[in-house]
Amino acid sequence: MSIVTDWLAYAGLRVALLPFQLSSIRVARKLGAALGLVAYWVAPVRKKLVARNIGYFFPDWDPARRERLVREAYRNLGLALADFAVGSRFRPENVDQFIKLEGAEHYAAAHAHGGQVILFGAHQAMWEWAQCVRHWCHGDAVYCIGKRIHNRFVDDYVKRKRSVFGVEMISSRGAIASLEARGETDPTANFAFFVDQRGSKGKGVWIEVAGRPVAAMPGPAIMALRGKLPLIPSQFIRTDFGMILRFHAPIVYEPTGDDAVDIQRLMQLVNDHVTSWIREHPESYFWMHNRFNVHAAEQEANDAFARSIARTAPEAASPPG
Repeated sequence: MSIVTDWLAYAGLRVALLPFQLSSIRVARKLGAALGLVAYWVAPVRKKLVARNIGYFFPDWDPARRERLVREAYRNLGLALADFAVGSRFRPENVDQFIKLEGAEHYAAAHAHGGQVILFGAHQAMWEWAQCVRHWCHGDAVYCIGKRIHNRFVDDYVKRKRSVFGVEMISSRGAIASLEARGETDPTANFAFFVDQRGSKGKGVWIEVAGRPVAAMPGPAIMALRGKLPLIPSQFIRTDFGMILRFHAPIVYEPTGDDAVDIQRLMQLVNDHVTSWIREHPESYFWMHNRFNVHAAEQEANDAFARSIARTAPEAASPPG
């Protein structure tokens, strides 16, 4: 029965995507925005979580302004569905019509450093369009970490769409070993992470986000420190014509020699960039992520880090602009 159920769900998804795929990007986005607003009024799944997360980032906002952003969060889901559908028509010969590149000099400089770089981004605007990133990496190999979708047919479909430009998806389970093995055989390989997901139970590194403890995935920092690789912040910004891919200047970090300290500090710097992007474009962030969830086994570590945040708050550095 699970195969039948999965296939029916997959078939339903393909049918639902058709109106978007047959439309221009402007029309598809209008349809998506309307669908997102319908979801907000009819089936606001995780609405309390969305409101809570927004409250953490914007505690000074009045209730009405927060509620408007909650509504925008659902509208953004519809826009993301539309953008995913439109993305199925991307090819190397036409992708420049939809995505404009900014900060190419940052990638070029970092790549010249040693041939391999780590790109990191967040679930903001339409992250699925990140599959196109190889187009602007001079054809260099790109390996991206991705979680498996439980529906096998949907998972295969999404993987096909993600691999149009040659990006290879690597399972998050055992990802570091897999990526390092590929890096050893391909000296020009790039590695891509989405860093605004919660670290696995007991395997995350504690950082501060919006004044609260968060267990972050340490993979980007581990690889950057082991391979002495530059970390390039890679931001997607939705525009009227499509999207902007903006490479920021690489993160510069001088290791102390203490692996635990270096990984924690580097992941803090990485997530400071993401926090700044969220504050810059809160309407296009995916607020449904339960980043602030604490597992029972982690409660003690969470509380200890929360106390350290409270002690150092007056001395905390401002996030990058």
